[in-house]
Amino acid sequence: NYAQAPAEWVRKVAAVEVVCRQFDVPLRAAALQFPLAHPCVDVVLAGAQTVAHWRDAVAMMKHPIAGEFWVRLRHDGLIPDAAPTP
Repeated sequence: NYAQAPAEWVRKVAAVEVVCRQFDVPLRAAALQFPLAHPCVDVVLAGAQTVAHWRDAVAMMKHPIAGEFWVRLRHDGLIPDAAPTP
């Protein structure tokens, strides 16, 4: 069920990657930590295929992310205004 991603999604991901670089935040860290800010989310499952993948996911969950990072994403329209952030 894989299909080419819509151009808008590709553009948004590229813009998020720019902000990640500016704040020295790995995209993996932001992707793993963001959903946990929502009160309905208790767990994020990482699809680790190797021990190295698992260790990376654990490190990304612990990677510090400044609050200003999330503010910037919201300001740039890359996350919804109503989305809770870590």
